[in-house]
Amino acid sequence: MNLKVQYKHLYCLLRHLIGAVVCTRKHLIIMKLTFVITFLCSISAFAKGYGQRINLDLKNTAIESVLKEIKKQSGYDMFYNVDLISPLRKRSFRLKNATLDEALKEVTDNLGLEYAIEERMIIISKKREYRTNQNLIKGVVSGEGGKKLQGVSVVEKGTSNGTTTDIEGNYSIKVSNPKGTLVFSIVGYGKKEVLIEGLQSIDIQLVEDKSELDEVVVVAYGQQKKESLVSSITTINPKELKGP
Repeated sequence: MNLKVQYKHLYCLLRHLIGAVVCTRKHLIIMKLTFVITFLCSISAFAKGYGQRINLDLKNTAIESVLKEIKKQSGYDMFYNVDLISPLRKRSFRLKNATLDEALKEVTDNLGLEYAIEERMIIISKKREYRTNQNLIKGVVSGEGGKKLQGVSVVEKGTSNGTTTDIEGNYSIKVSNPKGTLVFSIVGYGKKEVLIEGLQSIDIQLVEDKSELDEVVVVAYGQQKKESLVSSITTINPKELKGP
């Protein structure tokens, strides 16, 4: 009799455990399905909003009204400064089946505006100005008395980046380091180094170096310094150059 009771208790216990396991699995399945459905609904809502096509047929309409229409059709929130938008002149827009990006680009172009989309928020702001030539340096090189010097070598120190001045002494060079140094040099004048220090215009004056001029020898194929010559040198007296 006791054995029968024990078997009965064991049977009930096993049945209870199996039921609990089945119930737990059901709960887990329900939780997973709930998560998947929620995730798919979120993706669907996002795709519906972002993929919403914009249609505009507006004539001589205030920009603020145009933005409100885009907001209405897209379902996105929109943030902008009224004082920035209100003074803008009225314009006409005609768009058919355009994407949100296309519509915003069409509206903001040529108005000094730019836009950004963050999650479900459209932010309209004043277009930022980018200085594309911030490392471009221009200037004029002259000698004593204000004479413009042609052929002056202008080099960014420590690099092979360089240029030369034109007939009016003008030069233009784009440097890699806005805090670097420019080196100016030409035969007959003392070399000069100038710190850039973020400047975009550097005019300098070179001082004549007579000692260097005395050491320069003109040869048939250019001019060189005496110490760099290995061929024989003949000195000609100016009187010898005179005709009979």
